[in-house]
Amino acid sequence: GEEHPVQPLNPYSHSKILAEEIACYYRKQFGVQVTIVRPFNIYGPGQNGRFLIPTLMRQALDPACDRIVVADLRPRRDYIHVRDLVALLLRTMDEETPGVVYNAGSGRSVSIQELASLIAAALPEDKPVVSEDRWRPEEVLDVVADISRAERNLNWRPQVPMADGLRETLEWVKSEFSKIQ
Repeated sequence: GEEHPVQPLNPYSHSKILAEEIACYYRKQFGVQVTIVRPFNIYGPGQNGRFLIPTLMRQALDPACDRIVVADLRPRRDYIHVRDLVALLLRTMDEETPGVVYNAGSGRSVSIQELASLIAAALPEDKPVVSEDRWRPEEVLDVVADISRAERNLNWRPQVPMADGLRETLEWVKSEFSKIQ
């Protein structure tokens, strides 16, 4: 849950912890109303192409690619559609208790293999998924958001089913991919 001690695993995660500490400092010192939202893996139309889901989709769409290549099939992540994240952020605006921390995710983890299968199901051609077996030493293999506090306090639950969110994202990636062809 949100009360679990945070531990930086890399400079990126450390920067997120420091940002939370700064926000809490401003709340205590200057009375700034602060609610902390910890988004897990956000996806949806408009996402930067360097992220996993658009990368998988570009490979799936590219006729020059005969397979979808990933670094590692093992990690499982909790993905949240951008619309669900925005809905949660809007609910926090009415939050009356400052300093509350909310996890933003779907509450379930999905493997890279599952993502690729869902993407392939939305396309006419199914491509095999190949792992390069590149393992990162500090990799957390299964990440799931405990969203029970947001459910309880804000009456919020994600509404976008992953298959629908991926189809919508795929349509956006198709339109972007066609611009560079």
